[in-house]
Amino acid sequence: MKRWWIGTTAALMLIAAGCAGGTDAKSGTNRHDRHTSGQAMPAFVEQSTIPHVREAYAFAEANADQLQYIPCYCGCGSLGHESVKSCFIAGKKANGQLEYNVHGSGCEICVNVVMDAKKGIEAGKTLQEVRQQIEQKYGPQLSPTNTPAPPEGK
Repeated sequence: MKRWWIGTTAALMLIAAGCAGGTDAKSGTNRHDRHTSGQAMPAFVEQSTIPHVREAYAFAEANADQLQYIPCYCGCGSLGHESVKSCFIAGKKANGQLEYNVHGSGCEICVNVVMDAKKGIEAGKTLQEVRQQIEQKYGPQLSPTNTPAPPEGK
């Protein structure tokens, strides 16, 4: 009787471990490579050597409505970017899927701005406070995007 229980427990543990990671049979992508939207992470994110790129893209996706009020300081305003959100999220495709911008995967300043915003937002700071801290950190030496201020009370 004990052998049956041990064998069953071992089999269930293997099944559970298989569900936690691995490849999705439908899409062929790694389950850990998905953002909150359920989309696979773009290859350019996986191939980036910049620390925290994955985390920055995931945060930008989940918090795009907040990051639209946070300026970027890498000079990307000349590319038409309006905020740090633009460095990571380009928009939505016709089928409703997000379109990611490759720019953030190759720019350490963009990633650092998002990680600083993440830290402030998770600490419970308002967007105005987060933006002010980012402006103080990057503003003296770098040129920001032309980003609208967050609405009052945010």
